[in-house]
Amino acid sequence: MKIRNAHLVTALILPFAFLVSTCLNAYATTLHVPEDYTTIQSAIVAAVNGDEVLVNDGTYNEAINFLGKAITVRSVNGAEATIIDGGDSSHSPRIVTFNSGEGSQSIFDGFTVLGGHSGPAQKLIHCDLGSSPVIRNNKFVDSYAFAIYCDNSSNPLIENNEIIPLFYLDRDYPNRLKHCDDAPVMLFCKGTVDLNCSKIL
Repeated sequence: MKIRNAHLVTALILPFAFLVSTCLNAYATTLHVPEDYTTIQSAIVAAVNGDEVLVNDGTYNEAINFLGKAITVRSVNGAEATIIDGGDSSHSPRIVTFNSGEGSQSIFDGFTVLGGHSGPAQKLIHCDLGSSPVIRNNKFVDSYAFAIYCDNSSNPLIENNEIIPLFYLDRDYPNRLKHCDDAPVMLFCKGTVDLNCSKIL
């Protein structure tokens, strides 16, 4: 009798779980920037898990934080056409931040990220506190900044990114693009890098 009941419960739960999943996907929304929201961050704030923030061509002078949301932030026409310039965002030390335990459903896709205006502590991508998002199809251009900085057991998937270092003014500044104390991820595992700089290791 117990086994029969267990099978009955399973038979009832599985279709219900599928129905809930289908309903959640049906309500996923695409938020358009700048048509619906003037900034990428305001669209992120309005988004809920499963939504997509779709960003049209242009330069966006801001820094963004995913706020722990399982959303996709994606450009319409790729990195060449869509730029996030954090240098003018009140000299933010982080341009794109994942620090609320984001997972593989948090996706950052198809942007050029510019930095280097706030000194050597700046991070173009900052993954912290166990955040493990997907970072793909982006271009990172910097003077001083770390391209991708991972800390506190963060383990993002870094895929098909281009990293272009410009120059370093301080001889004693560490000659590397990424610092990662305890996160098991290699920066260049699936990306590319322009090594036209004698001070890059």
